[in-house]
Amino acid sequence: MAEHGTPGSHGQGLDWLTPIAAGIAGLTLATLGLLTSASWTLTVQGWLNRNGSSSFSDGVVLTGLVQVAVAGGALLLARRALRSLEPAARHLGGAAVVVGGVGMLVAVLTVLVGIAGF
Repeated sequence: MAEHGTPGSHGQGLDWLTPIAAGIAGLTLATLGLLTSASWTLTVQGWLNRNGSSSFSDGVVLTGLVQVAVAGGALLLARRALRSLEPAARHLGGAAVVVGGVGMLVAVLTVLVGIAGF
């Protein structure tokens, strides 16, 4: 098994982020993206209402877009873990893909509901 940080060991330039760390970070980010949707909503509503009231659908759409960004970041980290030769990193990356994929689905549904104006 190649050491981390050796040229060509993983084909990546991010020596400070090992594949296992990327898998852990991806899974954590994906989980937080799903579990903290209420706090995203409060943050987004506070930002939208800073200069007066805004429509509820604007808040829903923007909340969904934030969730898309969080899930996308989780999936990018998972990709790094999945490319690893280390089994633990691949397992963590796979779990991050599953949770991040569900988060992305929820985010897209949130955006669509906001656009529809329900």
